[in-house]
Amino acid sequence: MSTEETARLIRRTYEAYGRGDLQTVFAGLADDIEWTSQGADDALPWAGRFSGHDQVGQFFARVAETVAVETFEVLDIIVQGDRAAVVARITARLRTNGLPLAAEKADILRVRDGKIVRFTEYYDTGLVARTLAAPAEEQRPA
Repeated sequence: MSTEETARLIRRTYEAYGRGDLQTVFAGLADDIEWTSQGADDALPWAGRFSGHDQVGQFFARVAETVAVETFEVLDIIVQGDRAAVVARITARLRTNGLPLAAEKADILRVRDGKIVRFTEYYDTGLVARTLAAPAEEQRPA
């Protein structure tokens, strides 16, 4: 795939995610997608490795059960050939304790035959785990 084709696919997929359009997101993923979300799975319900559409669907379900995404903004997309890096900012509210969460993340992707075949996300897992574990009272304004 050319750099331009990869960039179009990545942009289209991330724009779809930002709109909550998972059908379009999945259309951009290969059937044998390898999806990795960093973190300890005992602290972050969505952390781990997921293979194929069914397991990636489980990833998205775990995220949706735990987090209400309020904003999702792509800050930068860097593409070379069949590889891409995406930097994004997310603001959300945790369903578990009502606390707000704001974090930046970096994703590394690989494309083959017009589909994303590998996705790995990196973010401050410690911050997210601490916020998930915190009682709501800890972060309420005085």
